[in-house]
Formats: sequence, structure tokens, C-alpha cells
Amino acid sequence: MIKPEFWSSEDILELDIADRLFYIGFWNFCDDNGILPDKPKSIKCNIFPADIIDCKPIIEKLISCGLLVRYNVGTDYYIRIQAWDKHQTIKHPTYR
Repeated sequence: MIKPEFWSSEDILELDIADRLFYIGFWNFCDDNGILPDKPKSIKCNIFPADIIDCKPIIEKLISCGLLVRYNVGTDYYIRIQAWDKHQTIKHPTYR
């Protein structure tokens, strides 16, 4: 759920409109822990299926702003929403 405070958050106000829309889309497609595999083309196909846009720079910007975190488990790379636990409560979690 995107709370009304999202729109006036200082972290969000610093972002371009495409960055904000991407960030909201990331929330929609991540798992119950706020995580997606670090696969920019797959993420782009989910969030911007009909648009010509490169999501790699957006991901890097959101990481540099501290909104997303990249990490790895062995050779697999993932991206996690930094504030996920602060803003989301999953009533019936499913784990991937």
C-alpha cells in the first residue's frame, strides 16, 4: 500500500517522475519481503511493459538514495526495498 505521506516524503521529492513510478511499481511486483531478483530487464517488463525506458539507471539511483539495497546470496543477486518492514504488514505471507 502506498501511503499518502509517500508523495511529500523528502526522499521521494528528490526523484524524477519516472523514478517515483518505478519505485511504486517495484513495491507492486516484489515478494512478501520486499525483494526482487536483480534482473533489470524483467523488472522493466513488469513495471513499464509498453515504454522504452532503461531501468538500470533508475535502479542505481534508488540504490544510491538508500531506497533500494542490492545484495547477493552466492551467485544470485537481489534488490530489496530498504524500508519494507517499516511500511508493510503482510497478513498471509508467501515466500519465494
